[in-house]
Amino acid sequence: KKLRVHFHSFMLGIHKRLFELQKESGQDPLVLVAKEIADAASIICFDEFQVTDVADAMILKRLLETLIEHGVVLVMTSNRLPNELYLNGLNRDQFLPAIALIEDHCDIFPFPVDSPDYRMMGQESKTWINPLTEVTIDEFADSFAKLSKKKKIKSGVLEVQGRRVKVPAAAGGGAQFFF
Repeated sequence: KKLRVHFHSFMLGIHKRLFELQKESGQDPLVLVAKEIADAASIICFDEFQVTDVADAMILKRLLETLIEHGVVLVMTSNRLPNELYLNGLNRDQFLPAIALIEDHCDIFPFPVDSPDYRMMGQESKTWINPLTEVTIDEFADSFAKLSKKKKIKSGVLEVQGRRVKVPAAAGGGAQFFF
């Protein structure tokens, strides 16, 4: 029973499940969610473990603690050492016990500073379209059309944790948002 999941996706699922359980149960929903996860997986690999959201930061210690108490083995990949997680975050002092928990229960294997950064390889590919001009807007529209597999692009509404989010353009498993 193993689970490999991108950490951000995992936390979205946690918040969704917490939202559902808050309506149903009088018990602590975070403990219930952690128990459900522990029943489903005895080892969890979090890919890209990165904490940037205050809501995640505030629940992580209890979540990880409950998983560990239930015998779940945690493996994490990250671009940051544990003591650099949620650096300069709101109420970071309340997150420090989560860092201590990670440091106490996990073996840390930092990569040497001179290790190749594979994210930087292949930078000649067009991943950024900048600055915003009529030409770059057309380039982006062409790229979106290719990525959407030439399916009909249409707008819609997506419900996320009880909130309705306007989707200006969606097709072929992709979506476009403006911000």
